[in-house]
Amino acid sequence: MYLPGGITWKTDGVVNQNGAIQFGTGTTDVATIVNQAGGVYELTSGNAQMYADGAGSYTFVDAGLLEMLGGGTNNIDATIDETSTGTITSTTGNLNFNAGGTIAGIVSGSQPVNFSGNVTLAATGDITASSVSFSGGMVTMHGGTIAANSLSLGSDVDVTGFGAIGDLSNYGEIDAAGGLLTVNGNGSGNGSFRVETGATLELTGNTAQNIAF
Repeated sequence: MYLPGGITWKTDGVVNQNGAIQFGTGTTDVATIVNQAGGVYELTSGNAQMYADGAGSYTFVDAGLLEMLGGGTNNIDATIDETSTGTITSTTGNLNFNAGGTIAGIVSGSQPVNFSGNVTLAATGDITASSVSFSGGMVTMHGGTIAANSLSLGSDVDVTGFGAIGDLSNYGEIDAAGGLLTVNGNGSGNGSFRVETGATLELTGNTAQNIAF
């Protein structure tokens, strides 16, 4: 299935995606899927990919439920824009968001959810999936919580802002800025911390990583 340039597909019912969707057909295209409040968008197989063509502007807006059900690994190459009413969950298989975006709702589930690219966590954002990784880009926290049982920050990841984050393997940099940033649990990895002027970094567990002021 192709979403050609300029199209916006809105749904407020139940969508079962079993095969691949390609956003756009050219490098300057714009294409958007909007899963509206009350809508259920299910990825029902490991072939339910969302590919992007070239360097266009592609977005998946989730104000309802986006659910990974099908096993395997599904890649979403469109920018994710999850609103405060949205929920993302992975109960079977790996769910990869490869183009960054905004999380203002819930990210949950027993299976891995992985992000790459720049991600903004809103004050209402709550990432509590069992396994979460950030493999590249900037994670900007405006409050909110990242509290996965297994949380990994790659060497190319910079987390900056305020809120709560915890139980992490940190190979990047965590920068407290604009308020209180609480790091819960023990930290591992060879990453580092930084505290900006006027901000507070609270460590509730043990870590051997460097802290710069």
